Amino acid sequence: MGRPAHAAVLEARQSMFRVWMAISAIWVTFWIVMAGLVVAALAPHDTLVIDLSVCAAIAAVPPVLLLAGGATVHLILEAIAQRDRRG
Repeated sequence: MGRPAHAAVLEARQSMFRVWMAISAIWVTFWIVMAGLVVAALAPHDTLVIDLSVCAAIAAVPPVLLLAGGATVHLILEAIAQRDRRG
């Protein structure tokens, strides 16, 4: 792979990471705001007040799974590309 092609691949990876960071930040911010609104709207001793650990899981798990899934797909595609280059 030539130098310009290698630079393009690195730039694409950085761009996709930035997209992931932006989407993840929006997702987490949305759920933190939702949790804050629910807690603020309900009385502090109300039984319907959500458990903050559940909200943290809802906010954190999807971005982490998305990143892990993307990394897995990347590794699979790299393995296929290397196999094609060898064979």
